[in-house]
Amino acid sequence: MTLRACTIRLRRSALLACAALAACSADPVAPPPPALPDPASSPRGTASLAVTVEGFASEKGELFLALFFRSEGFPDASERAARGQHVPISGSSVRAVFDDLPAGPLAVAAFHDENASGTLDKNWLGLPIEPWGVSNNASAFLGPPRFQDARLELVEGQQLEVRIALQR
Repeated sequence: MTLRACTIRLRRSALLACAALAACSADPVAPPPPALPDPASSPRGTASLAVTVEGFASEKGELFLALFFRSEGFPDASERAARGQHVPISGSSVRAVFDDLPAGPLAVAAFHDENASGTLDKNWLGLPIEPWGVSNNASAFLGPPRFQDARLELVEGQQLEVRIALQR
């Protein structure tokens, strides 16, 4: 066996030993992270949100709106949204109202589900191929828009009007 082959075999053995040691020393029963309080169940007063989405090129499919009270899952993990609504499309803009929302921060994500698949379709690079938008018309740069850039503040007893322009 050559010196080079011995060196490669020794490195592989060292890496495997380190991986085995790390696996053995890891705490097998790590406690789950503490649960964050759900803003939707807080004792704060309620508010309303009216969302107008503009820029539909066609009426096929439907609009999906998702409300997020925290950054986890925003904007494209709709299963982590606090509230969601499917809205039929008629014309170049659609309006939807959400009542009884907790006052405080939230962000809105919207997409035109052109093929009614229930998900935002993406290309092989992970970029959306269906029109989408978020509150504050926050832009995406080297990744999805950030919750902080799309963040709105609902005030108790008031209705907030928001406009979202779809983009491709």
